[in-house]
Amino acid sequence: MEPMDEPVKGESHTLILMEEACWRGFEVYHYHPDDVFLNNEGVFAKAARVHVDLSKDKHFTLNAYETTDLSEMSVVLFRQDPPYDMRYVTNTFLLDNLKSAGVLFVNDPYWIRNMSDKLSGFEFKEYLPPILVGRDLDEIEAFLIAHKEVVIKPLYSFHGYGITKSFCMDEIKKVVEKSPVPFMFQPFLPEAFDGTKRILFFDGEVVGAIKSVPPVSKEDFRIFRESTDIACDITEEELEMCAKMSPVFKERGLIFAGVDLIGKYLIEINAGSVGSLVRFNEVYGGQWEAKLWDVIERKVSAKSP
Repeated sequence: MEPMDEPVKGESHTLILMEEACWRGFEVYHYHPDDVFLNNEGVFAKAARVHVDLSKDKHFTLNAYETTDLSEMSVVLFRQDPPYDMRYVTNTFLLDNLKSAGVLFVNDPYWIRNMSDKLSGFEFKEYLPPILVGRDLDEIEAFLIAHKEVVIKPLYSFHGYGITKSFCMDEIKKVVEKSPVPFMFQPFLPEAFDGTKRILFFDGEVVGAIKSVPPVSKEDFRIFRESTDIACDITEEELEMCAKMSPVFKERGLIFAGVDLIGKYLIEINAGSVGSLVRFNEVYGGQWEAKLWDVIERKVSAKSP
């Protein structure tokens, strides 16, 4: 089958990572999570050879999808966005079976599964704001009385989807009753209007930070729709926090991770489909995907006999 051109609007984190891999001489393949399967012989996927070149047109060329033995890959980049549901979890279980083949994961599927974005912060709870996770209405009401206004977060979504703010228990009750899954509750932090800071880690090492600031003209404190990314420093207190996280991330094979802060508080730890590279390129210049691939290539070389 002849390669076909697939139009792409703009750049994405996955595209620039694939383009950098192509530039370095890797054979790059694309597959969907639904196309992975496990049998007695191993882990396979319907995958297509892809070549990305964003220097001229925003496009990539894609060959036919064919059954591919994933154990033959040097690197598997996990780029599956939440929701963190059983489809997501099962994909990590399937990929776990590649570990004996020596495949390098970015990131380790075991820890992607066991470090959900919103709950993994409890490992570093001294940096968290007051938090309640649950659905018991009496506990929620007591939390609301204590903090006056709370942010309600679905545990397994991403970006700002589903996040609401309320000071009314009747409203909160309606939200809770719509889902059997517990919610996370935090006091509303006015610092959210000043922006959310993302600190980026490559193989456990802090490499930089940016701040995403919501539009001044709007009341929405969430930053996933229309925000402005700006350069920012990392404070001494934040570096102290990062120093505690760094060895944990490195030990767990989290080659690419992001930590989100509002004001002085830790909000999330991202270990799954981590973004930010395009935003770092826009704010600081340079090719941050190349910096990440430098790390990945060193680790691939270290695995080679």
